[in-house]
Amino acid sequence: MDDEEADEKTITESKASTKRLKRQKFKEKKNAKATANPDIDTVTGLNTAIGRMDASHLADYVAKQTKKFQPELSVVELEDRRVPGKVVLVNMLIVTKAHKNEEKWQIELEKHDLAHVEIDDHS
Repeated sequence: MDDEEADEKTITESKASTKRLKRQKFKEKKNAKATANPDIDTVTGLNTAIGRMDASHLADYVAKQTKKFQPELSVVELEDRRVPGKVVLVNMLIVTKAHKNEEKWQIELEKHDLAHVEIDDHS
């Protein structure tokens, strides 16, 4: 009986050791992937690619995150919370104008067929 118990204990320890090694390799792989992505700021944990997204991609990203973090919402409720790409674009243009880059602002308005949009300048 003692030999069988010793064998079982050895097998159990071996399985635990193998499991620990697999977990350690997985963590190393995961960390390597995280450091390989230049869009992830490792200090703050933020995805800096958001700053380079255009209006429609940013609106889609916000919709995706809403669906991810509020899974209990129905399709209709998700659509009600969706931010249209044009709204994001107009807000981006307001920020551009606020930074006094009038030429870029006019080019963007014309490019997106928003020349008719009037934005109050409260600055």
